[in-house]
Amino acid sequence: VQQHPGNGEKAQKFKVVYVGDGYYKLVSQVGTGKKVLDVSKKSSKNGANIAIYKDNSGDNQKFQLISLGNSRYTIATKVSKGKSVVEVKNASTAKKANVQQLEYNGHKCQQWKFELAE
Repeated sequence: VQQHPGNGEKAQKFKVVYVGDGYYKLVSQVGTGKKVLDVSKKSSKNGANIAIYKDNSGDNQKFQLISLGNSRYTIATKVSKGKSVVEVKNASTAKKANVQQLEYNGHKCQQWKFELAE
């Protein structure tokens, strides 16, 4: 997954689906809806890549959405037992910057804004 300026394309849209026990899966709206946000290789380590992968209901595909207010959230990974979150690598503002998992530190690169999409 890479960061990219908003353009309204399906590649930037995810359906948030509750899967129980406080966790959600983020379903890509590209294609058939059978691919979800995924922590690569089921890793709990810092720097693990965030990808789009077929839905297999693994813990690496389950996330907690922690509200920070103002429609902003931190996305904690179940595979890390909530210690790590989804972030833009190195707090980059560049187009195509990589998205990864890293231990929560409160930086803005670990904050995500959710907007209602059509």
